[in-house]
Amino acid sequence: FLRRLFEAEVPEVAEKIIEIKGIAREPGSRAKVSVVSNDDKIDAVGACVGIKGSRVQAIVRELGGEKIDIVPWSQDPVVFVTRSLSPAKVLEAQIVDSEQKVLVSVADDQLSLAIGKGGQNARLAAKLTGWKIDLISKSERDRQKDLEKRSRIDIEDLENAGPKLREKLIRAGIETVQDLLRAPMEEILEIQGIGEKTAEKLIEEAKALEARRARELAEEVARAAEEPRLTDSLEPLLESPDEPRGPLPESPEAKAGEIVKGAPRKGGVILEEAARLRKGAEIEEDPEVAERVEIEEDYTPEEAAVTERDPEGGELPERVILAEEPDPEEEEEEEPKKDTKEETRGDAS
Repeated sequence: FLRRLFEAEVPEVAEKIIEIKGIAREPGSRAKVSVVSNDDKIDAVGACVGIKGSRVQAIVRELGGEKIDIVPWSQDPVVFVTRSLSPAKVLEAQIVDSEQKVLVSVADDQLSLAIGKGGQNARLAAKLTGWKIDLISKSERDRQKDLEKRSRIDIEDLENAGPKLREKLIRAGIETVQDLLRAPMEEILEIQGIGEKTAEKLIEEAKALEARRARELAEEVARAAEEPRLTDSLEPLLESPDEPRGPLPESPEAKAGEIVKGAPRKGGVILEEAARLRKGAEIEEDPEVAERVEIEEDYTPEEAAVTERDPEGGELPERVILAEEPDPEEEEEEEPKKDTKEETRGDAS
């Protein structure tokens, strides 16, 4: 039905100048149509769309508002899959060996657009191209590439292979342990100087090396997941997304008894609490500290803070206090006492 509508609205389609190569459709919702021009002078997509979209809009109205994506067909499956995922912009696409599948990488903010509502965009693209499509974000693809790079084991690491044998393997296209494990036994035996026993030894060693590397990477990932992140501990304290302008409390530059200018104000962030950050502990606000500790932006650390010491000269447990002005109420209490003494002297006279 959709093909007939294009033939009725687009003369070039009716005259076979433009060929509709395929249609993938979910009636009433969305459709993707791949087209190719048999005349180099005619743009297939432009002819189907029409001036200011007049031709395709007529078809959309006939279908009750069904959305239509017109995709330029390509013989190259990677190019065709990339185009079929429109309106999403594809960063990278590659065919996965031994599978009718294309791995597609898109920007993180384009992933939901490429998938579509309920997976519709990716589903229609797969139907139109005839290829399975594996969509992945750029950040995840970068992690995969890094893992692949670090898991690579060069053929030179095989102890059972001498220099000459390694050279023969490389000339045969087997440059890594992974290549050796993927290669069929028949292909390995065709290499001059490699018999069945030698091939079995090489494969056995290759499996052991790959298993060891996999364990090392798994342990590294597990350790990274267990390490506490300082940013997670600091987030509840920050009143704004701005980063602190001075060194963080755990930094070696932050010396004992020093208030870091620009550090979060909320709760005072005294050194006792800062030490707990290293253990991933959450910092709770101290109401008493919050009442008496306030750092003004125009104060320098020397003006704002002092380190309390005991009478014998030794430092007390590390904590930060602010130099405070005398309490006005205390001054008022002292003045009446002075007046009382003067009155007593007058009576005595």
